Amino acid sequence: MRLAAVSAVVLSVQAVLLGTPTAAATLARAGQATCVIVLDKGAPPAEATAAAELAVYLERVTGARPATQPEPGSETNVYVGRSARVQALLPGVDWAALGSDGIVMQTVGADLVLAGGQPRGTLYAVYTFLQDVVGCRWYAADAAELVPRRPTLELPELAVVYRPPFDFRQDYTEALKDPAFAVKLRQNGREWSAPIPAELGGAVAMGGAHTLIRQFLTPKEHFAQHPEWYALDKVGGERRPLALCFTASGSRQQAAVEVMAYLKANPDLPIVSVSCDDNDTLCQCADCQALRSREGGESGPLLDFVNAVADAVAVTYPRVLISTLAYWRTDRPPETIRPRPNVLVQLGVLDRNHKTAIPDVPHFSRYVKRWHELAAHLYLWDYDTHFANFIQPHPNHFVAGKSLRFYRDQGVTGVLNQGSWGSTGEFMHLRAWVTAQLMWNPDQDERALVSEFLNGYYGAAGPHLLQYLDVINGAIQREPSLWLGVYDATTRHWLTLDDLNRATRLFDAAAAAVAADQTLAYRVRRARLSIEVVWVERYRELRRTAQRGTLEFLGPDDPYAAVEQIARNEFKSNTYREWADLNEYVGKLRTLFPPRPGPPPPACATLPPWAWEDIQADRLVVVPAGAGTVVDDPAASAGKALRLEGADATLEARFKLPAELAGRWRVYAVLRAEAAGAVPSAVVAGIYAWNTASARAHEVSRLVVPCTAAYQTIDLGIHQLEQDSTIQVQPHGAGAYGAVTCTFVDRLLLAQVE
Repeated sequence: MRLAAVSAVVLSVQAVLLGTPTAAATLARAGQATCVIVLDKGAPPAEATAAAELAVYLERVTGARPATQPEPGSETNVYVGRSARVQALLPGVDWAALGSDGIVMQTVGADLVLAGGQPRGTLYAVYTFLQDVVGCRWYAADAAELVPRRPTLELPELAVVYRPPFDFRQDYTEALKDPAFAVKLRQNGREWSAPIPAELGGAVAMGGAHTLIRQFLTPKEHFAQHPEWYALDKVGGERRPLALCFTASGSRQQAAVEVMAYLKANPDLPIVSVSCDDNDTLCQCADCQALRSREGGESGPLLDFVNAVADAVAVTYPRVLISTLAYWRTDRPPETIRPRPNVLVQLGVLDRNHKTAIPDVPHFSRYVKRWHELAAHLYLWDYDTHFANFIQPHPNHFVAGKSLRFYRDQGVTGVLNQGSWGSTGEFMHLRAWVTAQLMWNPDQDERALVSEFLNGYYGAAGPHLLQYLDVINGAIQREPSLWLGVYDATTRHWLTLDDLNRATRLFDAAAAAVAADQTLAYRVRRARLSIEVVWVERYRELRRTAQRGTLEFLGPDDPYAAVEQIARNEFKSNTYREWADLNEYVGKLRTLFPPRPGPPPPACATLPPWAWEDIQADRLVVVPAGAGTVVDDPAASAGKALRLEGADATLEARFKLPAELAGRWRVYAVLRAEAAGAVPSAVVAGIYAWNTASARAHEVSRLVVPCTAAYQTIDLGIHQLEQDSTIQVQPHGAGAYGAVTCTFVDRLLLAQVE
């Protein structure tokens, strides 16, 4: 039966554990073991682990560890593993149909059988029993296991025989990087991850990805002698080593040679990937273009190439599959070419609106169905994260279940979900646990799983966090046209000030609910980081929205302090996007709100932190380039100043206003100048605005200010500054004032005017 039947079993088991007198088997009574674990001598490593794990957890649940022995005892026997004795007890079970991961949880009289396919099925049967029947929970690798205390453990009649719909299951995320924890969630894929040892059942291979030009036919080895094997750039008329020419006969033959050499060196590999690199380069030679045109896309040339390699490999390695990616430019199925029987197609569903489940995405739902018709073996590569920023909100928390049910119904036999990395990935542990549960059984209620995890992992904060997820998922679903991409530069198009205010109130309530628990409070703060970064990134825009309307602004009072709090990295995150350290992100945030040296200047002392901008010398641009230098200056506010040497008429320091600083400001410049003689010199300070219609700058303000060797603050007045408005400082030169030796700019100040 499918695991949908297990749900009904679980309900009856829970009734038994609460005291309903319908027990078929008793494993403990009043803290004393009333069973033995029967494990065959010479049992495979994973079955031995299953027996050991069962004994450990039964002791934690009941207070007594049952003995493990090769022969049955006089009381309840818990048979672990697919032994000859178990197969005789259950003659109706089709053990071959269980594959490698299918499970059996069945009572036989007063005894219990926990067994399954080999090598992993028995271990998964034990973990399924402990989770669904006994009530153990493994929510996250960084959380304590939840193990119920039941001195008396009675079971109802069980009759579960189940094979999960996906033979390959991997949620590729930092949350599951520990193989021992991943196995408890019945994950069996470990691409690009620490391997699963044999005692935990080993792993199922997907074959990797992006191997062409990285592993096989590398340009370093072949491009110089065989440029014709690589993509033709039609514009330049040259071959480029960024992709292959799939119609070049020599490239096909060499790929087959290299794949077979790889298999000879790794004879136990069941799958080898022959797949495109992760870029958009296409060969523009006449043959590739003709094949692309005939087949309706790049999957035609790729699959024709892969089939040629698969044919060559099949002669020597008939059991090996050749996997390839239908991804990005190759995701559309070809018109006429069919994958060979020994080709595994991995369809990546990247280019879409990620707020929507795949059956509701017209082109990908068609592609899944068509690839299933064409391919003997089909895996899906899905995504639940935001690759440009793992931290920021990404509201697709309730779509995986519908997609996985669709994949199952279309005959997909393996699923890889690509998630986030770094300890601050948005609800990373929630996503991993829910996705793993649904990969095992897609028929489960996704919202119920989300709610269970939130309550189990965040305690009393859970209900508030569920409401928060409803807020942000409701926000992206507000309009059908709202797009949720995986590389969006901002949340501005879907997340409003009102949404963020509601989210902030809910996180405040969540924090208050667990304030007395240090561990839970830490987890809530970590989850809250996803909206804290939005407040910082969009701070001035959201402030202006609040000032123009009637909504509150519940973001931080001091965005500069908020950035420095993020910089302290309380959660020890080592990344915030693909291949980038958190320090890179902190650097970006500091371009919005740079560290401030010391107390506010007198001109801004009465203003709140967000209402003034300190533009230090290192943010100024010198024209001509190289004519100015940031130097040590003890008299400057941060100990540094921009030194402009001489009095050339073309010499100036500029600050061009970025879009986020557009607004009404009082502008100050903090300057000093050193005269060439006894006559005081002067400095020119001005503001220019860009006229879009005329494509020219026009002067808004210009002051000639006498300067001494001591810094003085020059008030340039109140102005409505738009994007690209420019504040300018330059030496005045000789004339009414003395000649200038050098001019020093400490900083510019902007003070917001209501």
